Amino acid sequence: MNNPSFNLSNYIVTPLFLLLLISGLIGIITFFFLIRFRETPGVKYWLIWQIATSVWAFTYAFEFAATDIETKIMWSKFSYLGIVYCPVSFFFFSLEFSSSERFLNKKFVIALYSIATFLLISPFTNELHFLHWKSFSINPETNATDYVYGPFFCIIFVFSYLTLMTGIIKV
Repeated sequence: MNNPSFNLSNYIVTPLFLLLLISGLIGIITFFFLIRFRETPGVKYWLIWQIATSVWAFTYAFEFAATDIETKIMWSKFSYLGIVYCPVSFFFFSLEFSSSERFLNKKFVIALYSIATFLLISPFTNELHFLHWKSFSINPETNATDYVYGPFFCIIFVFSYLTLMTGIIKV
């Protein structure tokens, strides 16, 4: 693979790109608004959730706008910073906000965030094993990245959805 491009001429500005940038910006503004309330139950996890969603929106915007596959993959890898931390932060937010603090001991919080962090290894090392994405290409009609997913992607998918569902059900 060649090096990703940071040349602005290698990006296509579309309404989706602008919408995602605005979404990420709103997320950052919300983060700074919420800092004042960080002692309120659930807000410290909401802050992490907010930053993770903003990172996800920004990186997806640039992935979608990029015109070469190397740059798209680079942005996709960085989007996993949001992808893996959003569900975990939502889960902890949900537990604390619903007064289910009995599950929020320090070891459990560290363990779940550690698992999320460990899952980041998969996309960032894909070129060594191709177990996250088996292959990828650019759809010429939409400029979207088409992926063929591998088993490591499925592990992240299951972890994320189990964490989200548990946060919704609140054990």
